[in-house]
Amino acid sequence: MKNFIHYPYLFVLYLFNNIIAYIPSHYIRKIFLRIVGGKIGKRSRIDIGCFIALPRKLTIGESTHINRGCILQPFAPIIIE
Repeated sequence: MKNFIHYPYLFVLYLFNNIIAYIPSHYIRKIFLRIVGGKIGKRSRIDIGCFIALPRKLTIGESTHINRGCILQPFAPIIIE
């Protein structure tokens, strides 16, 4: 029964990594990353096609650029500055 609690979050991660990640607007990807629990600084960009496994454990500093096709799997907290 406890596994059903995670289904909405897994669906949101699916949306982020398979649909939102390919929208050609880094503003939309940035907003959605904040919605799913990631922290991203001002003037930071995430390019098209980035895969982020667990956005809750990801912190991206200011003026940081995550390039196209990057795979981030923060099973432990990751801080990029």
